[in-house]
Amino acid sequence: MRLSRSPRAALTRLNPWLEPHLDALETACATPAGEPPPAVAAARDAAARDRLAAGIARWNAWAMEMLQLAPAFAESPRATRLLAFAAAVDLGGAADLSIDLGGAVVPGALRLAGARLPMGIWASAAQFHGPFDATGAVFGREATFERAVFSAPASFADAAFSRAAEFRDVSFRAGASFAAARFAKDAWFRGGSFAGRVDFSGASFGGEAGLGNVTYADGADFSDVDFADNAGFDSARFGGPARFDRARFGRNAWFEGAAFADEASFDRARFQGRVVFKDVETPPRRTEVAAMLAEIEARLGGR
Repeated sequence: MRLSRSPRAALTRLNPWLEPHLDALETACATPAGEPPPAVAAARDAAARDRLAAGIARWNAWAMEMLQLAPAFAESPRATRLLAFAAAVDLGGAADLSIDLGGAVVPGALRLAGARLPMGIWASAAQFHGPFDATGAVFGREATFERAVFSAPASFADAAFSRAAEFRDVSFRAGASFAAARFAKDAWFRGGSFAGRVDFSGASFGGEAGLGNVTYADGADFSDVDFADNAGFDSARFGGPARFDRARFGRNAWFEGAAFADEASFDRARFQGRVVFKDVETPPRRTEVAAMLAEIEARLGGR
């Protein structure tokens, strides 16, 4: 099924680069496994770079109109895939990427996987409507995502944060991964929320880890994490299983006022500083969780 003239016209008006490629792209989008020609993706990504360089006002005007097109492109899976391709941005692997997304509305997938961002990234209050992939990205300076909203799955797995990482008041509304991420300095997530499962397994924190006053609604995995400095989980809310197996807490670990609604596991966790579990809430039918936390605090809390 080909798109009617009106949606096609609206899409090409917003994306002039698409005009010579539209028929080929529609053919590629006929099946989920279809791959658009490389020249089409290159044209799309070059247009995205130009749009970003023109400033956030121009970018957001385009983004809002792209989002408004979604109902018109819901008529068939082919049309939905076509719009998703046009809205996506792939900057993965860039060697010297400079990007300012402060206040940006990103209507589709954004790929920064493997990119090197020597100046870091500013994405405060950005809205990411599609999947976000910064797997293996290297942030040379501050990475600022405070008050950002991720509506689809997000990955910072194996990313390297050379300076401070700011995720205060962030909202992850689907799954998120920071597995094996490396935070060289302080990392702050206070006031944030994870609606889906979040994976920090194997991550390392070189500075303060501000992970308290955060809602982990559907499970959080901190297994094998290395906390070199203080780790704060005070007033955190764990709605699903919370795993800290084999984690190393190099300095103080604060869980004061945290609430565990499900299983909590600290199997072979190492506490090398003081640990505080004061006023922790545990599941009423999981008395072993309360007993385990009390035993850890009694053994190590006075350090």
